[in-house]
Amino acid sequence: MTLAAVEYKTIRDAILTLLRANSATLNTGLATTITSTSTQIIAGNPLTTPLPNTLFPLVLVKISNKAEEWTNIGAAGRKKPKVIFKIYGLTRTLQEAGTDDEIMLLARNIETVFRNNIAFDSSIIYCQPTNTDYGLVADDIGQYVNIVVIDLECYVEVK
Repeated sequence: MTLAAVEYKTIRDAILTLLRANSATLNTGLATTITSTSTQIIAGNPLTTPLPNTLFPLVLVKISNKAEEWTNIGAAGRKKPKVIFKIYGLTRTLQEAGTDDEIMLLARNIETVFRNNIAFDSSIIYCQPTNTDYGLVADDIGQYVNIVVIDLECYVEVK
């Protein structure tokens, strides 16, 4: 018997493909835009991925967790895994700028991509942004990195 599997990498790659295909939406209203989708929209973790100054704004995609539930009980039962990915948006600003407009615009733009493309891959029933958190980190050269973390819940079906 072959067990159905949740294809985590396939889902993550579909998310990256969708974001890269919608770079114009991601750039809407931003003062500094994404110019290279292969280097500025990537799989990674902001704590471990090198973040050169030349790559901002930046969008990273990282798996966070998975939970499963049964949609029915008995022989007709199906598992409905929910896989959560963290979508990190990062912008860089000078100390004297003092505004978080860029990160709010980037967050809005990322959320818009997923709201407009709920079911964007055959392995996904639907995806939705469910939680958005903001943060700020200072670097050692007088600049700040604004961070938005968006939880993207992706529902898939396995038997």
